[in-house]
Amino acid sequence: MYIPERIRENMTLLGIESPTPIQMESVPCILSNRDVILQSNTGSGKTFAYVFPFILLQLDYYNAYKTFTDYVVLVIVPNRELAIQIETFVKALTANTVGVRTALVIGGDSRDQQIYRLHSNCNFIIATPGRLVDIYNKDKEWMQSLMRVVRAVVLDEADQLMKSDFEDQTLSILQLITSSCLQQIIVSATVTQNLRSVILPRLQNPIEVTISDIERLNSSLHYHFIWTEENQKRNRFQALLKSIAKDNPSHLQLPLVVMCQSRLETVEAKTVLEAFSPSLRFRCVTVETPADARRTALTQLGDGSLDVLVATMGIVGRGVELRRCRSLVLWSLPSSIAELIHQCGRIGRDGAEGAVVCFFNAKNKKVFKGLVRLCEEAHIKLPKKVKEELKNEELANPRLTVGELKRMGLFSEAAALQWKEFRK
Repeated sequence: MYIPERIRENMTLLGIESPTPIQMESVPCILSNRDVILQSNTGSGKTFAYVFPFILLQLDYYNAYKTFTDYVVLVIVPNRELAIQIETFVKALTANTVGVRTALVIGGDSRDQQIYRLHSNCNFIIATPGRLVDIYNKDKEWMQSLMRVVRAVVLDEADQLMKSDFEDQTLSILQLITSSCLQQIIVSATVTQNLRSVILPRLQNPIEVTISDIERLNSSLHYHFIWTEENQKRNRFQALLKSIAKDNPSHLQLPLVVMCQSRLETVEAKTVLEAFSPSLRFRCVTVETPADARRTALTQLGDGSLDVLVATMGIVGRGVELRRCRSLVLWSLPSSIAELIHQCGRIGRDGAEGAVVCFFNAKNKKVFKGLVRLCEEAHIKLPKKVKEELKNEELANPRLTVGELKRMGLFSEAAALQWKEFRK
């Protein structure tokens, strides 16, 4: 495979030396113009896995036809931070080359400027569904002409795009794309049942590229699950900050990201930081924070001018990389094990070492069974309180055997058969 010298140089500058397993499997499939489903764990290199081959295809197209306006790649993502990250990566990978022009179409920024950019012969569009639909409604005729030259569409974090907030918008965009030679790429750490039923029928003989360890924690990180009652989280966080400057048994280091599940949790963390040290540089951002301030905070975290970033999941959510950051504090456990793995995956990319500290308590008991399994596989020690809570839950809600259900007249053979078929 021929890779232009300038692209090779840019890869070196980006620290890309050898392909990851998902990249080795998927790049040839995309270069052969096949529809592809990429499923791999967080931090495995899925973005490069589709950006790189499409850049090569666009450069080939430009070299052959001396135009790039008829080969548009559209990448749809669920949040603006991920969109910004992808566009930044595309620009860095194609720096000082001819043939690839990006457009960033996201909420929170000037719509008129984005429309102007779309009219400027861009051929690599990264968009959130809401803003793209908004622009379509403003100028339907022109947007329809643009959609006719979309040769490839990528749904990144596709499982999130198929949730209620985005599903209708995403599907309406896909309906606008009429190219007879459309190539479709589905990218996700998890392929949900809803995703399979809604999106997969649209694909043409797709190749599924799945790398295992989807439900495992990143082994390059140190994990500390700390049982902490709600009224003790401030004190515990303060102790963690003090430990960074001392013997540091938690392996935490600055810069540090504190990930919160709600705006109220960010206020709790901010209160501790304000009282800790005037020399500590920190920012607190939520989905209510203006777009420019959110972007500035992520930039400062990346360039080393910020020590601590406190943010809700909407800011540092799915797919957003925190490459310079090696430490993460989860103020509370997320509502599912899959989400926990995704959140931990914000750091430790490409095998980089780091540390994750997670506060949790009995409020999170619905994920305790999955947490025990996850930590046993990774040889991570959990507080004794976890198994105590599970035991109490089992005593309070004992499971009945099939025999006992039959004796009570509560067992349905038909329902059991339907469930068995569904699980297939």
